[in-house]
Amino acid sequence: MAKTNVNTSLIQGAAAAYKNYDNDPSVYKGLDQGIQSFNKSLTENAQAQAKQQALDIKARNKIAKNRQRQQDKDWEKTTKEVRESGKGLSPQYRTMVTEELELLQEQLYNTDDKNVEAEIMGRLQEITQESGDYVNMFSEYSDEEIGMSSAMDANGTIIGNNGKEKEIITHAMGQKGVWSTNDEGKKIHYGITDSGHEYSLTKEQMDEMFVRKTPELNNAFTKTYSKATNRSKWNRVEVETEIKNIIPKDINQLRAFTSDKIMNQNFAEMLDYDSTFESEVNDYLNNDPRFDTNKDTPGIDKTEFEMMKKAVTDPFHPIWNGDKDEWAEVVRPLLTERLTNAVENGHQEVNGLNMSIEDKREFYKNYSSN
Repeated sequence: MAKTNVNTSLIQGAAAAYKNYDNDPSVYKGLDQGIQSFNKSLTENAQAQAKQQALDIKARNKIAKNRQRQQDKDWEKTTKEVRESGKGLSPQYRTMVTEELELLQEQLYNTDDKNVEAEIMGRLQEITQESGDYVNMFSEYSDEEIGMSSAMDANGTIIGNNGKEKEIITHAMGQKGVWSTNDEGKKIHYGITDSGHEYSLTKEQMDEMFVRKTPELNNAFTKTYSKATNRSKWNRVEVETEIKNIIPKDINQLRAFTSDKIMNQNFAEMLDYDSTFESEVNDYLNNDPRFDTNKDTPGIDKTEFEMMKKAVTDPFHPIWNGDKDEWAEVVRPLLTERLTNAVENGHQEVNGLNMSIEDKREFYKNYSSN
């Protein structure tokens, strides 16, 4: 048998190649440095993305704020034109109606059928009435006392009410679109606003979109406030019942009632002013998944509370998914509680000061005028 000489240098090389590095600190040091570098890269990327996201939101909010200002300017300009110049319906509307009236008059002249005559006369009256209704409706919308509620104002941010309805009403009232007649014989106004909101509305649909101020509801609350605070004995149940009866069932009226000043505060300002509100909200909404979104913290935390305040004062907040009835369901009991607390505070203030009858009258007078 031939004798084989082993090349030890090759064996040593193979051993070096297959060395176990499991316990080699130099390898772990390099691995740690790689992981740290990778994590640092991830952190820096995340921070850069978060910073860019914040800048994007800030820029979009700035655009939303500028749009809000423009909507307010356009509304003021349009309502001023209606109030001061008695602006009627546009030349295009008048031409359309004139042509329709002339056609009906021709049909009336050429018929001896009493039923057809009655139908034509009824249509002539409808057209005249409709034209007058439009003029009166636009005049009412522009009235500073009973016209548009602040509920239609954009909030100047990218979340919630963007003022779309206000922009559409302003555009339609300024008659910047085109008038036509639908299949039912009703006038419709079609247009596209500067922000790109497209609409096609009858008079009834415009009026359904428009949110009026509710001075009669505010006056009703003022009377309840005066009556309750003028008594020496406080009856919360009675006051709360009266306030529940004042709070409107109609969604548009509820929007106005929560957005406009009630005596000297609107609903949003009441939420900021009432120090007991946050704890009461935890009792009332802490199991509601729409508000208590962070399951790692018990109840509604600070961030959720701030979000909730924005949501309950804005039926267009994304939390409601476009359902104003859901918004109203949450808002009504909260508003009842806030207004009842306001009356109780007033009762304690008035009765605690031991005012004379004259002083009380002056107090109510000044409070009501705020």
